[in-house]
Amino acid sequence: MSPSTINFIGNVYYSTASDEGSWTTIALEVPPGSPDINSIHTYEWTVPDDVDNIFWVLVFQENQAIDYDDVSDDPFAVVASLCVGDLNDDGVVDVTDLLDVIAEWGALKSPADINFDGVVDVTDLLIVVANWGKCA
Repeated sequence: MSPSTINFIGNVYYSTASDEGSWTTIALEVPPGSPDINSIHTYEWTVPDDVDNIFWVLVFQENQAIDYDDVSDDPFAVVASLCVGDLNDDGVVDVTDLLDVIAEWGALKSPADINFDGVVDVTDLLIVVANWGKCA
């Protein structure tokens, strides 16, 4: 079967309960992306206002031969603040936030992990510096 004849659709869901659901639909019948093995597929959506700040995502793919599904390994964090780097929510990115990043240096799954890559490191420190000052 050539890649052009592969027929599959994807469904995307989120849960605020756990990685086991209950699931709320984000999108149904998302068109396929590249059929290449290990290709990256994306889907942009706006997180509803009523969603908690932590949630999991489930992708379900229906194929002709076998169906696939996968749940995010860790929950996503949704940050409502427009002031990136303001770890203590005081409306200013300053030395207090910088010290919070330094105090959590190397920590895994920490609130000081501003870019959500799983570890507090130089990238988080640079985000604080880049956003230094009073929040808009």
